[in-house]
Amino acid sequence: MILEDFFQSNSVSLEVMEMYDDLLSEKNKKVALNAVRRELYDEYKGEQELYIVFLMTLYYCALKNNFIDEKSKKDLEILSIEYLNKVFGETEGANISILLNKLLTMKPIKPIRKKIDTTNPGSKNWRVGDLYAYPLLGEKIRQLGLDETYAIFYCLAKEEVSRQESDIIGYVLLCPKEKIQASLSIILEQSLWLPASVAQQYYQFKIISKHHEYPTESLLYLGNSTEIKTPPHEVLPPAPYYRKLLLWDDMQEAIIRYYTDWQRHHQT
Repeated sequence: MILEDFFQSNSVSLEVMEMYDDLLSEKNKKVALNAVRRELYDEYKGEQELYIVFLMTLYYCALKNNFIDEKSKKDLEILSIEYLNKVFGETEGANISILLNKLLTMKPIKPIRKKIDTTNPGSKNWRVGDLYAYPLLGEKIRQLGLDETYAIFYCLAKEEVSRQESDIIGYVLLCPKEKIQASLSIILEQSLWLPASVAQQYYQFKIISKHHEYPTESLLYLGNSTEIKTPPHEVLPPAPYYRKLLLWDDMQEAIIRYYTDWQRHHQT
């Protein structure tokens, strides 16, 4: 049996891998694995068949994320063919032994990272559902604890003003740097939706710039979300002029102001 097929065909492995993938969105890869071990240990410890598959899956998850789980490795290396036959029976024990040998000789695999497009996006080329990331930098950003953070611009609509200018209607999110390589669904789930008005729960911004004024060297294209997501508890503005204006020349200072308003509101 192919290793991948084995881990996709039993309920223990599927539970372990699903929990690990969920925790990866909020923890680093080693911390997430240890969290899964603690969470599910008692559930499988009493059943030797299930516990062995549990250990094998932990080790497999680590390999798929480019590291070796030494604790699981030590526990797996002591399992003899005689012991596996006793636990699983001779036929299944032989199969598990073959899979275990493949697993223990498998090399760590570096996950395929999402390729980020850094070509000039210019507002003229934005489409509904597009997400762009912009790194926040500077002393004021550091003081707010937003260093290593990206502003995410999420396009809802585009208004052609002239041949030289397109205004973007959309949301602004604040995303930690380590989440930028994640899927768009995780980015939208794990980021802070920045309110345009905290009190009124308006979230829509109007981003204004001539094409050549976009910070194209640092604006990163993340992809397109085919199904538009909206912020929790959003109240739609009653008219277009309720949307807050964002100018690229003042973008970072504006984000600082709106984030400070949000922070002040949540501290009271």
